Amino acid sequence: MAPKTRTYAMQMLYRYRIDPLAAEDICPKPEHAAGSEARAYLEGAFADLLLPETGVEALWRRHTLGRSQVDDISWAILQIGTWELEHCREIPVAVSINAAVDLAHQFGPENAYKFVNAVLHQVARCGGRIPG
Repeated sequence: MAPKTRTYAMQMLYRYRIDPLAAEDICPKPEHAAGSEARAYLEGAFADLLLPETGVEALWRRHTLGRSQVDDISWAILQIGTWELEHCREIPVAVSINAAVDLAHQFGPENAYKFVNAVLHQVARCGGRIPG
């Protein structure tokens, strides 16, 4: 996925996290440069949000890390990164994780990139994408 698409999808998930009632307005418009590709990521990430045993929410439950302990930007980045690791197997693990870490550097709070890196490595390990 292109960096612009990841950024756009992360911003839309962040908006959802802040205001879940705005969900119907979140889907990207087709005329947006990253809209069509971001739409697929958002639909997948939102579907994972609705399934309690998938995505980053399930990982957090397994490790007793509550959503309230994670800032909204990191949550959105982790949701996109987790979905990409689980569903876009053609993208190398390192590319997915590095892209998420880059987003955390750019948009997240100080040291969020370390947390994002650690969580996504755990997601990849649990999903059998890297040796444990």
